[in-house]
Amino acid sequence: MKYYFNESIGFIIVKAGRLIENKLKLNFEKENIDITPQQWSVLTYLWNEDGISQQELADAFSKDKTSMTRLLNNMEKNQLISRQIDSLDKRNKKIFLTNKSKLIKKHSIKIAEKTLIETLGGIDHKDLKISKKVLKQINKNLED
Repeated sequence: MKYYFNESIGFIIVKAGRLIENKLKLNFEKENIDITPQQWSVLTYLWNEDGISQQELADAFSKDKTSMTRLLNNMEKNQLISRQIDSLDKRNKKIFLTNKSKLIKKHSIKIAEKTLIETLGGIDHKDLKISKKVLKQINKNLED
């Protein structure tokens, strides 16, 4: 079997991810929502589980501590999150949503839903279900 870079599963996944991020970023900018796709991901996680540790967030996104710290520093600077010392373990910081991030929730979700519709246009529901199953298995294979 001959290897073709642009046909490799890794290339296809990475390219699709970048294109989705670029589209989401563009859609946020058009609507004057000042967040990045990476910040959006953290916010969506916190909207479901506010007050988790920085390490839990890093683990959830498979990010190293340095990358997560940099992302959270920018979010804190933009008043999207606040950090508080964990009362049970002073070495840990808990991450909380701010009023600003709570206020943009509904609008940003609508933008993300629009982006999802644009992303998945023309894809059969059954094909999408199979694609998700395959990608989840790839993630599982690589996490083990």
